[in-house]
Amino acid sequence: MSNAKIQTYSGQYIDLLKPDKSNMSLGDIPQSLGKKARFTGQTKFHYSVAQHCVLGAIELSNTHDVDVQLAFMLHELGEVYLPDISSPLKPHIIVNGVTWAELEHIHTLAFIEALGFPYSILDVIYSKPVKSMDRSMLMAEAPVLLGELLPGWGYAGVVPAPVSIQEWTPSFAAESWMYHYKLLVEQYNRN
Repeated sequence: MSNAKIQTYSGQYIDLLKPDKSNMSLGDIPQSLGKKARFTGQTKFHYSVAQHCVLGAIELSNTHDVDVQLAFMLHELGEVYLPDISSPLKPHIIVNGVTWAELEHIHTLAFIEALGFPYSILDVIYSKPVKSMDRSMLMAEAPVLLGELLPGWGYAGVVPAPVSIQEWTPSFAAESWMYHYKLLVEQYNRN
């Protein structure tokens, strides 16, 4: 284990450079993502990564199967133990010879293993429908959370997701994430 380790909510050590799936806990996900702010916290009110995942998954239920909805719930697993780095900065960060995106992928892969999902769920997590919803959510969230957007901000031509962005407490966001996760896993396992 390296010196780059943290103690988790569930009382385990996680090596941030080489996460061990046996130390990862489902309960750590909503605990972290419910408190982790989108837009590096530069928002009018607290808006968590967990809330982003829940609202996007609900919106996907109108157009996609449960595997895509579940993948959207899981697409931020790389941020459970790592900080949420602003997207414009991520390509410039190298840690121990790997890019930030690769480090997030290492964490996502370990969590997928810890949760017992087949590796094929990774293809869905990185799929076009999940990436498209992520961008649509961003374009729906930004005007509400940031106010008037500066010229050139965001993704030109991306239609905002038709979601209502309201203030949730971190605990409500965490509870909502866990509720929707369990519901989607139950449906996923029936298929």
